[in-house]
Amino acid sequence: MPRTAHLLSVLALLLLLIAPAHAQDAGLTLPVPTGSAVGYRQYALTDPDRAELFTDRADDLRAFPIAVYYPASPAADAVPAPYAPEAESAAYQAALMIPAMMFDRIQAQVYVDAPLLAREGGYPVLLFSPGFGLPVRFYSALLSEVASRGFVIAVVDHPYSQMASVFPDGTTLRANDAGSDVYDPQAQDVILRVWVEDTVHTLDVLAELNASDSVLAGGFDLERVGAFGHSFGGATAANVTLVDARVSAALNMDGTVFGAAGEGVAVPFMVMSGAPEIVTEMQLFALGMTREAFEALQAQYTATLAGALSASSAPYHLHIEGAIHNTFSSDLALLQVLLPMFITPDMVGTIDPFRANEVIAAYTVAFFEAHLLGQAAPLLEAVSEDYPEVRFLHEG
Repeated sequence: MPRTAHLLSVLALLLLLIAPAHAQDAGLTLPVPTGSAVGYRQYALTDPDRAELFTDRADDLRAFPIAVYYPASPAADAVPAPYAPEAESAAYQAALMIPAMMFDRIQAQVYVDAPLLAREGGYPVLLFSPGFGLPVRFYSALLSEVASRGFVIAVVDHPYSQMASVFPDGTTLRANDAGSDVYDPQAQDVILRVWVEDTVHTLDVLAELNASDSVLAGGFDLERVGAFGHSFGGATAANVTLVDARVSAALNMDGTVFGAAGEGVAVPFMVMSGAPEIVTEMQLFALGMTREAFEALQAQYTATLAGALSASSAPYHLHIEGAIHNTFSSDLALLQVLLPMFITPDMVGTIDPFRANEVIAAYTVAFFEAHLLGQAAPLLEAVSEDYPEVRFLHEG
């Protein structure tokens, strides 16, 4: 379920008031990918066949930015790009009240527009959607690691639902009521449909890039496509498989399976879960929810996961000890290094954030290697001594 909004509001206030005085001097270096170097490239997409449903302008077409992470071969003297471009830092500062200096203190591990690392036949393609409201940038560590292991990942931003969606030219679209009212069932259905359609259109555009892009042409194996996401993005990934046969496997990171996918996902489907969220009465008041309504959402989470997994040709449900919902936003959890007094385990989990990133990436790679590439995946077959934090609740 979309459980990030309250954390973001609390985090923003803390960062605005006290983070600059308490940030540790060492900064934060994101984990170095264990595979190849990783390239990063951004695009602005417009779908000519869809009106923008979240604005009142009659001639407004649906437009959204995407970013592509890919195995790269940067020049020997190349240096990783800044964590976030200046316009993006400014957008996050305005939307989330996160001081720009926080991003200046993070060392990323991607090379903007670096040459593609050639591979005959191209790389399998993964489509990714973030948690509701969270900046797509907050998944950089995870996405970089997975891409380095031999995948192209197209990260879909969903304007008017995310707190700030930043296009390559610096244009920024902020969340509005129409795009973010996920607690109203009818509005939720519309938002989910838009996210799914964004993802499908992205896959259409990837075919064009594969034919003619100056950097990425020939880099995509579009016969091997999977989808994954966090929270509402995980529900999006599951539902994409119902409407687009090109997507042959899906992974949901701790999200309720909203929509028709809750009745069954036929393709190989993995769910990663953290511990159930403990929500205080004060937090419920801030969200405008009763305890009964929250418990109903928790029950819906359990029921929809069971329904989605019941129809899968290869179902997996694993629990990561020490993880909670926001652990899966890798960079948010890693910010504990900068702000250990204020980004606490009750916000992002008790598992070490670097270890969490390693575990989540390992099982993501194993799942897609098995079900897109047909490779052996021992991690999916039995409990691993290398990852004692992981317990299978359901497996294929």
